[in-house]
Amino acid sequence: MKPINLKTLYSKTYKIVKDESAGDGPLGQCDPRLYIIPCKYGEIYPHSNKLLSIMAVAKREIIPKLKKLGLVVHQDGDGEAVLLFPPERMKEVAKIVKPRTKRQISPEARNRLVEVGREHQFKSQKHGVQDTYRVATGLLGGEAVL
Repeated sequence: MKPINLKTLYSKTYKIVKDESAGDGPLGQCDPRLYIIPCKYGEIYPHSNKLLSIMAVAKREIIPKLKKLGLVVHQDGDGEAVLLFPPERMKEVAKIVKPRTKRQISPEARNRLVEVGREHQFKSQKHGVQDTYRVATGLLGGEAVL
């Protein structure tokens, strides 16, 4: 039973990051359980192959709104709660918890930025040990610094 893969469902819309406890090993790179969607009021992560979890903070403001949507309370703490919901309800939940979204840029804006940045792009120049040596020894018309 594989959990819901956030990358395949939401990578075009929301920012998806690896959980900080994931580590750098090969398992941490492909395991869908280790990805989260950071939100203004918590984080969304996979719970099972059919449900997502929202770990919501700001108990007084956010959690009552989520409960009104009919989400199942999985754990309830003093200042946070974990609620379960199916992926079909993501838009409703997202309106409340405000997930971080990916930056979207139009093709026209992208082309404009490329043109503006063209003069600042990396240009190959002759910098290196040989030129530094020639400058330091005065071979390029400067004073010798040695």
